[in-house]
Amino acid sequence: MNAKLVVMISGSGTNLQALIDAVGNGRLPAQILCVVSNRQAAYGLTRAQEAGIPTLYFPYKPYKEAGRSRAEYDADLAAKIATYAPDLIVLAGWMHILSPAFLTPFRGRVINLHPALPGQFPGTHAIERAYDAFQKGDIEGSGCMVHYAIPEVDAGEVIASLPVRFRPDETLADFETRMHAAEHDLIVVATDRAIMRQRGITTANILARVDAAWAQWQALLAQIPAARLAEPILPGGWAVKDVIAHLAWFEREMVGLISERVLAGSDWWLLPTDERNAAIFQENRKRPFADIQAEAIQAHSAMRAALTTLNDAELQDAAHFAHMPPDWRPWELITANSYEHYLDHIPIIRLAIRD
Repeated sequence: MNAKLVVMISGSGTNLQALIDAVGNGRLPAQILCVVSNRQAAYGLTRAQEAGIPTLYFPYKPYKEAGRSRAEYDADLAAKIATYAPDLIVLAGWMHILSPAFLTPFRGRVINLHPALPGQFPGTHAIERAYDAFQKGDIEGSGCMVHYAIPEVDAGEVIASLPVRFRPDETLADFETRMHAAEHDLIVVATDRAIMRQRGITTANILARVDAAWAQWQALLAQIPAARLAEPILPGGWAVKDVIAHLAWFEREMVGLISERVLAGSDWWLLPTDERNAAIFQENRKRPFADIQAEAIQAHSAMRAALTTLNDAELQDAAHFAHMPPDWRPWELITANSYEHYLDHIPIIRLAIRD
């Protein structure tokens, strides 16, 4: 059963669009029941309407003019949203600090996107403040996070984060563009993980997600003519064949992690992401497709078999894995390099083969 979402916005809704797209292409096992805005001119309401999603405009101004409190506004807003019985409420650019009057009825079910890393630049204008700090030489990078919303601003438990390093001589506008692109990816991953947490971090649930993603992946490959599998139709000159080899590499690494219960593996993990991906690409680009496909099937089968040996406690606790930092969650590392990885690539390939 798909998770039921309510998304709350105050602006253009680009992060909302990322969620709409992820629901539409199967990346996110959810349905968006309503999009709420406290600003009538928010373009996100138009995005929702174009996607056939019900909207709710609920401004604070009438409460303020009537001398009513924010807590009253929050309580009334919570009552309206409660009629949708959402599993999860996603604050995707909602520019209003929510009080306990809203958060308490939905305890553990409200997540917020913030364009800064945990403990850095809470509150408004986080991107500008980070850029200013970089210009002063105080930091080398920033990032974005999704966390559970609590009354303290941007201080709840972090679900997922993504670093965004500064580039020499880039403008604030350039950095802001890259930050927003990172947000669009992160909000989908974090929402998916929040849904997974609600359903329970169990081996059975992760296996179900792995199997569903593998079925989608195989169905997609079956739609692509054999002659096109080796064509460089993807960004960076990649072919579908290269993506298959790429995914197989990560699943093989997960086999070692799970089977040995140790955080170890290829030295390529020490490389920056782009360099690691380039190394995998170069290693496999001249190999025959049949060999890559056979190896990918074998790697996936081995990874799935390894998963069945994990118990639910091991998925949650890094102490079960040698050399793993204690604040890591093994299940997040495993899912990021298995079913989430497939679901990230599927929409990109779908778009490419339509052209």
